Amino acid sequence: MNSVWIISAAIIATIITRWGVLWLPKKVKKSQFLTYLSNYLPVASFGLLVVYSLKDTKITTTPYGLPELIGVTLVILLQLWKDNIIVSIFISSFIYIVIVNTL
Repeated sequence: MNSVWIISAAIIATIITRWGVLWLPKKVKKSQFLTYLSNYLPVASFGLLVVYSLKDTKITTTPYGLPELIGVTLVILLQLWKDNIIVSIFISSFIYIVIVNTL
């Protein structure tokens, strides 16, 4: 029963944040603060996800964080080369999974 309340709260919060923007006055939509948030919040979110995903990496035991290092490096290199985040994430995730399953 607790899961139902958590999922319901997540659904309601998502609906409010997605649809709430449609009802904001034009003056608020063009504010400098919202412009700032729309420019920097996605980058901050990705940074937070990277830190969260690497937090349990053990660099003192085998394989010494090597699969994670290869995955992150591959994402950066593919993004610089192809400039397509979908390609970067899918290819590096695939390579990471192959490396983890073969070690």
